[in-house]
Amino acid sequence: MSEDQRQRQMDFILDQQAQIVANQRESGERIAKLESVVLRLANSTESRVADLDQRYTALTDAQIRTEDELRRLAEAQRHTDERLSALIDVVIQGRDTNGNGTQ
Repeated sequence: MSEDQRQRQMDFILDQQAQIVANQRESGERIAKLESVVLRLANSTESRVADLDQRYTALTDAQIRTEDELRRLAEAQRHTDERLSALIDVVIQGRDTNGNGTQ
């Protein structure tokens, strides 16, 4: 192999090594950007999950309060129905006592 061929081979190898180093640098920069994007996505996701968790808890609490209120309303309605039935009975008995509804 001549000196000229050896020099060209060495130049080629040096150029290839320089290209590899440049590619590695570029790959490193891309990886750093990807890491940044992944980190931002993770933080955003974590924040949104926390927000959804708070909303779910608030919704659950509201549902429990609504169910309690509905139970209270149902009990009040039963009490009202009982009192109304008693009043109707009193009115009917009063009519029967006063001559079939005439007063």
